[in-house]
Amino acid sequence: MTGNGPAAPHTTLPCAVCLTPQERMDGHADVPYGANIFTSTGHYGSTVYDTFGGEHLELLICTPCMKRMQANSVIHRIFRATEQFPEQTYVWGSAEDPADDNNWNRLRLRNEFAMEDYLEDTAGMTHEWAGRIFHACSEASLAGKAFDPATIPAQGTANA
Repeated sequence: MTGNGPAAPHTTLPCAVCLTPQERMDGHADVPYGANIFTSTGHYGSTVYDTFGGEHLELLICTPCMKRMQANSVIHRIFRATEQFPEQTYVWGSAEDPADDNNWNRLRLRNEFAMEDYLEDTAGMTHEWAGRIFHACSEASLAGKAFDPATIPAQGTANA
C-alpha cells in the first residue's frame, strides 16, 4: 500500500477480512505475498468514503479469505467491453464463469505472446522502445484487436 505516511515499523500487512499479517515481498515494502490488493475511489452515496478524485483507498485480502469469498459466490469478475466483445459479468468461480477460457483473455494472451517473441527477437531494444511496444499491445488487447508489433516504428526511425 502506498502513501506519504511514515514507514511501517513492521514487516507485515494485515488482511482486511481476517487481520492475519501477510509477509511483504523482499525489496517491495508495499507488496504482500499471498494476498491481492484492491483499490476503491468510493462511489456516490457511500456513507463512509467517496472522493472527487486524486485519492483512493487500498486494502488487501489474503488468499484463504479470497477462496472463502469465491466459495460463497460473493466476488464478481468483470471482463471489460471491447470493440469485439460486450462487457461480461460472472460470479467468480461459478459454473457460468468461463475462467480463463474466454475470447477477451485468448486475444490478450495471443497479443502478449506476440509482444514477448518480438522483444526477445529484436536486437538493440531500448527501455523506451519496449515501453512503447508494451503500451501498444495493451491498447490493442483492450480494444479487442490483434496486436502486430511490426506496426510499431523502430527506434531511431522518422516515426519513432
